[in-house]
Amino acid sequence: MDKKIVVARIEEILREKGISQEEFERNAEVADTVKQWKKNAKRDAHLQPSFRAIEKTCEYLGVNLAYFFTFEKEETRKIRNMELYRAICALDEESLKLAEAVVKRFGKTKKIKKLARRFIKINYTKPAHTKLITKIKFMCCRFIQKKVQKNGRGGLDCEYWQMHGWLDKNRPWNRT
Repeated sequence: MDKKIVVARIEEILREKGISQEEFERNAEVADTVKQWKKNAKRDAHLQPSFRAIEKTCEYLGVNLAYFFTFEKEETRKIRNMELYRAICALDEESLKLAEAVVKRFGKTKKIKKLARRFIKINYTKPAHTKLITKIKFMCCRFIQKKVQKNGRGGLDCEYWQMHGWLDKNRPWNRT
């Protein structure tokens, strides 16, 4: 098997697993071997990667050889599903319940991600539109704060309103 194909497959699996190249190079015994494959790909084109080096790499990446040598997405998915099924069958009752909870929670995470995508689209640099009811409630509170301050019973609340200038002309929805 060509070194370029093996290196490309390793990089693909690293992306799938979310492992950075630097992390791989720090932790894998075979990282130096893979580096040499990349570096000397043209010079040593006639040499093939050793099966033991590929096996060690698969061991580090947590994939079996069948998965490593499968290049079609559908076939890869079938192998991953079979491995997952075998792992689930080996679980005890408590671990199985935990796995079920994780799967159920994953469905909720999709909803959270959908909401997050909506929030990302909001332009937070532009002030939000303040509804009329909010302005009316603010004016009522402002009226009460002014009366309290006028009677000399103000406190921290009145000081806070005064500090922000809300008892005068400033409003919270008008950023100055």
